[in-house]
Amino acid sequence: RDPAHLRRVIEEMSARFGPFGEGEGVLVQRMCAPATEVIVGGLRDPSFGPVVMVGLGGVAVEVLKDTVVRLAPVSIEEARDAILEMKSAPLLLGSRGRPVADIDALAALVSTVSHVLAAAPEIAEMDLNPCLVYSEGQGVTVVDTRIRLGGS
Repeated sequence: RDPAHLRRVIEEMSARFGPFGEGEGVLVQRMCAPATEVIVGGLRDPSFGPVVMVGLGGVAVEVLKDTVVRLAPVSIEEARDAILEMKSAPLLLGSRGRPVADIDALAALVSTVSHVLAAAPEIAEMDLNPCLVYSEGQGVTVVDTRIRLGGS
């Protein structure tokens, strides 16, 4: 609601569960509005080097296995082509009354991740899942990110 309310809630939590230890605290994040979940990520393949991946995200990535992979780095146009190659692309293009997703913002994110993977050999793997893709012109929000170091 406001900073004063937040302080009261933190004090109540601390009283109920005990004081925070060294290096512990409270992380406050805004709630994200629902949107189409996608995964963006990549890894350093031993044979091909850095590759970037995009697909339907959240739990759908394991169930549907609808991802597209490209050698990194990719341009925004190449990223857009990869997005549109997904079998689930119609979900992003407004099928069945759904709003058209912000493909431009998603393509920019895929391209950026691909350039990071190509430029940072110490990154072995990167996983942004889920990324929430909002309506056209509304952008993408990365909800969770995991980066594993250990590349060569």
